[in-house]
Amino acid sequence: MSKSQYVYNNLYYTTFVILGGWTLLKRTTIPANLSDFSTKKRTLATDYTSISNYLDNFLFVSKGGIEDLRQAIQFYQLRWYCYKKNQGSVFHVMTKNNSAGHSVLDYFLKNPNNPAAACDSFDPLPNDNSTLSQNCAEWGDDRKNKWGHSSHHGKWRLYRSVSTWIAESQSFSLRPQSELWCDDKGNSAPILQGNAWEIYAR
Repeated sequence: MSKSQYVYNNLYYTTFVILGGWTLLKRTTIPANLSDFSTKKRTLATDYTSISNYLDNFLFVSKGGIEDLRQAIQFYQLRWYCYKKNQGSVFHVMTKNNSAGHSVLDYFLKNPNNPAAACDSFDPLPNDNSTLSQNCAEWGDDRKNKWGHSSHHGKWRLYRSVSTWIAESQSFSLRPQSELWCDDKGNSAPILQGNAWEIYAR
């Protein structure tokens, strides 16, 4: 991962974090003190400029806000990353810059009633070692080989049950405090300092 650069975008008058050509949309890192993760409320912002507050573990930008950002800077790919050190799991995939990959963006940001096909829509990154990425044909709940989950079609769908293999209880899901899943489900692996979730666009 490239060293972070703080770039002031004069056109939109906001600060975004650009990492190796990717704009950081969300980062949640588990701190040494876990008290906030049992007490603090999540906040859902609608203005995409709120992504500049990426150090706030509990601030999320709604799918509508991210879609507004998509229109403003014309990004074509999404990337999800998570790490749970106690089980050694890394889920790290990016959507392809083709029609299959663009359908994934449309599903998460515009049309939740049209789940995008999982296989052939993404590439695993070199450090990915997840069971999820190797079993895309099993993703989905009511339909196989699909991104997302039929129960999570609201403003949080970019974060909740993004990829889910129901039979093996594997998922990427970011929803403090109840869903901090990384190639697991139901927090079967403990939440520990240094565990991390990130979402990017470019």
